[in-house]
Amino acid sequence: QLGQPRGQGAAVAAKAAELAARLLDRAVGLFDQHGEADVIAAQKTNLYDIAPRLPGSDVLDGRPAREEQAFAVPKGRDAAGLAYLRSFVQDAKDRGLVQRAIDRVGIRGVRVAP
Repeated sequence: QLGQPRGQGAAVAAKAAELAARLLDRAVGLFDQHGEADVIAAQKTNLYDIAPRLPGSDVLDGRPAREEQAFAVPKGRDAAGLAYLRSFVQDAKDRGLVQRAIDRVGIRGVRVAP
């Protein structure tokens, strides 16, 4: 599938995702059960998912950082392909397609980049 890690990259991505999930679960445990943590910092989409499990918790407005996403094309690909990709992505954002996709799946805490 387009955009999916393959081979060794897939194994590395799976390990990273598993580690991140375990760390977030541990943070939730420290925050909720043991009172050993006062704050959890994570991607806002994750915080919206876990906040209902933590009575009295709240996800703060704003953001201390941002996570950028990017596209990559194979080395040596002609410049016209890259120009087309840039134009395609900008058009999708300008027409509201990206925002509608975010809204349709119900992801909270995400903003479309300008």
